[in-house]
Amino acid sequence: MAENKSAPNTEKPKEENILNATLSAFEAFVSEMSAGATASTADEETKQMLVTTSSSLQSQFKKVTEFVRANYSNLNVGKKEEVDIFLRIQDGFQIGNSGAETTRKAFKSGWFLKFLKWALHWFKEIKKILREIIAMILEALGIKFPKWLETIFLLLDEFYDALVSLLSDVFGLDVGKFATDASRAEVNYLNELYAVERLRSLRNVQKSNEDE
Repeated sequence: MAENKSAPNTEKPKEENILNATLSAFEAFVSEMSAGATASTADEETKQMLVTTSSSLQSQFKKVTEFVRANYSNLNVGKKEEVDIFLRIQDGFQIGNSGAETTRKAFKSGWFLKFLKWALHWFKEIKKILREIIAMILEALGIKFPKWLETIFLLLDEFYDALVSLLSDVFGLDVGKFATDASRAEVNYLNELYAVERLRSLRNVQKSNEDE
C-alpha cells in the first residue's frame, strides 16, 4: 500500500502563492494516485505496467504545471490578480488537497470500488480547472490556445484512465465497466469544454463589438 511519507498540506495558501499552492495540490493528487497504484500489487508484470503508466502520467502532468508557472510569471500584476481571483473562488487548492488526502486514505483502507468510481471523475475536475487557468493566462498574453496542448491533455487522460483500468483489474473489479465509465466521463468533459469555449468566443466577439 502507499506509504504516508508526509502529512497533507492543509494550511490555506497565502494570497501571493495561491497559483503555486493550487498546482502543487494537483501534483500531490497525481503523485498519491501513482504511489498507491504502484504499491497495490506484488505481481511483477502488473507492477511494471503500473510503474510505467504512473511515471508517464506524473512526468507529463509536471511539464504542464511547469508550463503554467512559466507563463503566469510573464503576466502583469493586474492579469495575475484575475487568475488569483478565479483560483480563490474556484478553490482549486482545496480540490487538489482533499483529492490527495482521499486517495491516500483509500489505498490505506482498501475501499477500492467506491474509490475508483470517484477517482475517474476527480481527475477530470482537476483537469478542467487546470485548462481554464491555462486559457486565462494565454488569453491575457494574447496567445491562442495551442492544438498541441489539447493533445497533451488527451495523453494525460489516456495515461490516467489506463492507470485506473489496471487498478480495477488488480482489485478484481469489472475492467470493461470502468473503461465505459471513463469513456462516458470523457464525453461529458468534452461537451462541457465545448460549451465553455463557445461562451468564451461569444464574450470575445461582444468585447470586440463594444471596443468598436
